[in-house]
Amino acid sequence: MALAVAGAILMFPYQLFFGALVLVAWAWSTISMTWENPRFANRFFAELLPDAPVVASMVNGNGFLADYGCMYAIVRLGPNAPATPPERREPPLDWYYVWDRGWHPTPAAPDDRVLSIISNCADEWPDGLAAELMAGLLTDGNYYASDARAWPENLSVYAPTVGLAAYIRYGD
Repeated sequence: MALAVAGAILMFPYQLFFGALVLVAWAWSTISMTWENPRFANRFFAELLPDAPVVASMVNGNGFLADYGCMYAIVRLGPNAPATPPERREPPLDWYYVWDRGWHPTPAAPDDRVLSIISNCADEWPDGLAAELMAGLLTDGNYYASDARAWPENLSVYAPTVGLAAYIRYGD
């Protein structure tokens, strides 16, 4: 009995330390998301479209111990936006700043795998935004790029006809 009590007393500081560590990691993740979310789209498009106003921005929807969720940077194009997608002059800051994954002209064949990226994240956006992005994919004169995987997680849309540029990721 005394040995069990001594073991419990010795283990308590370790349990307290690791519990506090998990709490700090969760708090840091939550605070950094709150700080980063509105800034992600600005930073993503800073070199590509520096004057484009942000429509929606989320750097990591699920935060600490994230499972599948949405990450997106969506901006409104101005009247003087280029007709073709702008290119980065410098390498991207990180993997989730990759914009060009091989552009394809629209109208896009309604591929459920690509369109599901939009539909999976649509509930997080202002009303009508998903419909505008879908219209951009199905209208002549726009561009899209996606992963070349069997089930893509990333989608870039450059749609001057509807006035939007977007990077959307639905993944882990």
